[in-house]
Amino acid sequence: MMSKLGELIDKGKKKIALVGTACEVRAARKIQQIVMKEYPDVEITIIGLFCFEAFDYEKLKKETQRLLGVDLDKAEKTQIHKGKYIVQADGKEYACKVKDLNSAIEKGCAYCDDFTAKLADISVGSVGSPDGYSTVIVRSEKGKKLLKKLDLTKGDANTEEVTKLSIFKKKRATKNFAPILQDLQVQTTPPAEQC
Repeated sequence: MMSKLGELIDKGKKKIALVGTACEVRAARKIQQIVMKEYPDVEITIIGLFCFEAFDYEKLKKETQRLLGVDLDKAEKTQIHKGKYIVQADGKEYACKVKDLNSAIEKGCAYCDDFTAKLADISVGSVGSPDGYSTVIVRSEKGKKLLKKLDLTKGDANTEEVTKLSIFKKKRATKNFAPILQDLQVQTTPPAEQC
């Protein structure tokens, strides 16, 4: 991300939008702080994607071939919807449960507690909206200004669904961190004084 951002700035771009998952958004905010110091006239807008977990592409490709018999490089579309991994290829739809892809999930995802990319200017995802639509969460003035410029169909999102997944992801991260934190507490407890 840093090298691509550097290329855009070197080309004289002043308004740049970045799109990424929660972990990428977090990194982008850190990078933005550095960029703002050196290039105060560059405006960066960050669009976050709802993300429960990300996949290692090569591993996902192998699992897609193994589970569905489909070459991921030839897929017309992939999506995750209601716990299913769906691949469209050659005009057909193939699906399996997302949990069947555990070996392809990036290892750091188990420790991430951010489902909706809270540090973005705008967060977008399909959870909470009918098929063909996206739920959009405006998180900053910059995000609000961007949305005003777009012609969008507005409707009500199912915020309970978004909240439910956000809470579940946060609990999962807390549970996965617990053994690590327990080990740290044991290691940092001062030894008993000897008499």
